[in-house]
Amino acid sequence: MNTVIVGAGYAGLMCAFRLARLTRKPEEITLVDRAERFTERIRLHEFLAGARAPTHELAPWLAAHKINFVRGALDGWSADRGEISVDGRPVRYEQLVLALGSRTDERLPGAREFGATFERCADLREEIPAIAARNGRVLVIGAGLTALEAASELKESHPSLGVALVYAGTFAPFLSERARAHARRVLEKLGVELVPDARVEAITARGARTSKGELTADRALVCTGFVAPEALASLGLAVDDKGFAKVDRFLRSISHSDVMVIGDGAAIVGDEGIHKACKTALPMGAYAADAIVARAHHHEVAPFSLRDTGVCVSLGRNEAVIQGYGADGAINGPVFTGRLGVFFKEMIARYTTFSLRAESKNRLAYRWLRAPARKTLAAGTEVRSGAAA
Repeated sequence: MNTVIVGAGYAGLMCAFRLARLTRKPEEITLVDRAERFTERIRLHEFLAGARAPTHELAPWLAAHKINFVRGALDGWSADRGEISVDGRPVRYEQLVLALGSRTDERLPGAREFGATFERCADLREEIPAIAARNGRVLVIGAGLTALEAASELKESHPSLGVALVYAGTFAPFLSERARAHARRVLEKLGVELVPDARVEAITARGARTSKGELTADRALVCTGFVAPEALASLGLAVDDKGFAKVDRFLRSISHSDVMVIGDGAAIVGDEGIHKACKTALPMGAYAADAIVARAHHHEVAPFSLRDTGVCVSLGRNEAVIQGYGADGAINGPVFTGRLGVFFKEMIARYTTFSLRAESKNRLAYRWLRAPARKTLAAGTEVRSGAAA
C-alpha cells in the first residue's frame, strides 16, 4: 500500500521504520518533512544552553532503508484525489498519516515579535553568552516541564546569567508535592528566581508586563504549552480549540476516517489528558504501522492504548526528578532524584533514538505498556496534568 507520512518527528519516523519492517516494501513508503534533519526535541534545552545541535540527517538515514524522502512543506490536500501538495508538487497516496507535531503557543501578545521559543531558539542560543557576560537576565515564562528544564539548564551553564521563572498556574503540575518541593530547592540552589502568581499579559522589548507589574529582562523564552502547527489546522480536519486533530481510539480523524493522525497533532476524543511528548509519539507511530498492516490483511484492529508510567525532568546536568504514576494515572508513584534521577533521565532520552534505530534495522520491535481498565480514584488524589510544557 502506497503510504505517505507527513512529519519526520518521533511519531513519523517510528511509523515509517516499523511499516517498512512489517511490510518489507519500503519503496511504497514516503516520508515528507520540511526539514532536512530530525531534531531530538527533548534535548533542545541543552542546545539552548550551548550543547551541540541534537539533530540527525534524514535523507541518508531513510535512503539506507529504501524509504522515499520528500523534503518540503505540506501546503494542500485533496481527499477526493488521494493527493497532498508539497511545495506545490503533487504526492499521491493510498494511506495518509499526519505526524505534524506541535508548536509553542504564541498567542500571548508580543510573543512572536519579542519572545523566543524552542522552535526558533538558535538566535537566543547565540545571544546567551553575551547576555551572561553583562550579568543580564532572561525570563522563562511557564512552570511546566519545558520551562523547568530550560531555566535550570541555562542557569547551570551560565552562572552569571539572571534567570527568572515566571508563572501564574501550578508549579510543575505533573509532579507530586514531594517532587515539586525537590524541584523548587534545586532551582533556588542554582539561583533561579521564582516569580509565582504572575500572569504574563504581554512580552515586550524590555521583558514582560505581568499582573505583578513590569519585569525587565534582555530576552524572554516562552514555554506556555503547545498548540497545533498551522498546516494541520488549515487542512479542514475536525480540530479542538488548540487546532489539534480530533481522532478516535484508532487514531483516525473523526471527520476523515481514512486519515490517521499521530503524535502531538492528535487529540484523542475521550482521553484529552494524554501528554504530548515523545513517550506518547513513539507508541502512536508504532501503533499506526501495526494498524495499517492489520487492515491491509483484513485483521481486527484493537484501539490504541497507552499507560503513562511517569515523567522525567532534568534540572541541569547534576540533578533530575523522575516521577512515577500509578496505573490509574494518580501521581503517587516512586520519586527518584539526584544522580540516580540524572542517570534514569539520560537513559530514557537515549532510548528514544535507540528505539528508532533499532526498529529501522529490524533489531528490536518497539513495545509499550497498554493502559489497564479505568478505575475510580479516591477523593483528593492528584492526577497528572495533560500539559507538560
